[in-house]
Amino acid sequence: PAMGGPESTVASGSSDVPPPMSTTHAYLKSKFRIGSCKGPKDFPFSEIVFHPDDVPSNKRENKVRVKKFLHPEKLVGRPDWNTKTTGAMEVYSKRSRVNSEFDRSNMYRYNYRAEVLPPKQPVHVNKGHRFKTETMSEAQKAEIMAEMASDPVLAGKAKRTEEMPVNPKLQGKTRWAQSTVPLAHELRANLNRIAEGSKKNSKKKNSKLKNYVSVVEREAMKRARLREIKKSGADMSKFIMTGKLEDEPLFPTYNRLAKEPSQKFRVYAHSGKWEYNEAEGREMWSDTGSFTKDSPGDLVRVVNKAGYNFASPTVPRGENLGFTKFDIDSTKGL
Repeated sequence: PAMGGPESTVASGSSDVPPPMSTTHAYLKSKFRIGSCKGPKDFPFSEIVFHPDDVPSNKRENKVRVKKFLHPEKLVGRPDWNTKTTGAMEVYSKRSRVNSEFDRSNMYRYNYRAEVLPPKQPVHVNKGHRFKTETMSEAQKAEIMAEMASDPVLAGKAKRTEEMPVNPKLQGKTRWAQSTVPLAHELRANLNRIAEGSKKNSKKKNSKLKNYVSVVEREAMKRARLREIKKSGADMSKFIMTGKLEDEPLFPTYNRLAKEPSQKFRVYAHSGKWEYNEAEGREMWSDTGSFTKDSPGDLVRVVNKAGYNFASPTVPRGENLGFTKFDIDSTKGL
């Protein structure tokens, strides 16, 4: 029909009429596939015509699983091999101080009282050269050198006559004095300590005493009394020996219930001689210095007439020697 026919007039004249419904669906639309009759057939062998998305995902997973089963990879999860031949490499440090030269024994005399063993020798400080790479840091070297300088033993100087220390905590403490003989300054310090303590105690006790007479005052009173006795003309020999002018009664050793009195008495004797003294110009005793010839001597002996006599036997001579009375009587005339 012509362009101006009735069909075209109706379609163009009314804009409110909806278009006709399509009979094809979007998800059923045909898609070009390689290998179809409508596609080219002269693809080169090296050209890839299929896209990976064309294969279903489950099929791709099955393919990967089959490849792993047929060709298992033993190095899965390991880092890739480093094929570099240049650059910084980690130096393998061997075990050090395995020789006795670097860890010497018998640096001390063994101490059975030691609570802690002495520390080990410090790590040997090697000197690196072109054939040996040194891995020790400079700070560690300085620390080791300072440690060796602080202790001669750590520097390799052994102490053959000294025992190993008992405990490192005792370093710098006052050493135990093993000597049994006190020194002069120790004796002086001890005497001064005793004297100071005695003075304090004396002051404390004397403050509580009444009518206390010190030793100095007592000696002065004794000398004053001695002068008075000399002026009176009394016998000084007995006073010099005993400190008293008259004899004190002996200590009663007898039975208080006995009727008889004690028979003990003193006997005086001189240990010196009665001779002429040129300095005094007269005769006197050399032991007591007394000018009286009948004065008592310096030797005093207590005599007890009623005491036992242990100097001679108390049985007859014959009986003491084992003889009988008949033997003694029969031999009297011989």
